[in-house]
Amino acid sequence: MFTVKERQFLRYATLLVCLVTAQVALGIATLFLRVPKAVDAEMSTAQVVLPTIHLALGALTLATSLAMTLKAFRFLPVCCEEHVVRFAAGAIS
Repeated sequence: MFTVKERQFLRYATLLVCLVTAQVALGIATLFLRVPKAVDAEMSTAQVVLPTIHLALGALTLATSLAMTLKAFRFLPVCCEEHVVRFAAGAIS
């Protein structure tokens, strides 16, 4: 049904959807566990771990989107490269 390239792209897309869903859920959980700035109480483990995981998932989401973008550029046709080379050669001389 899908080609090999499409399956690889679909794998990245599925991973990205899962990461964004987890990111949103952790963001909401972080908001509920947030401590007001005026309180001088010690933070619980959950108040430290949840924002840290939320931050790490954000970085992983960014890396996955970059990998997905680079993979999408492989689907573009190659026929346009000749025009770019000619244009660049004309601009240099």
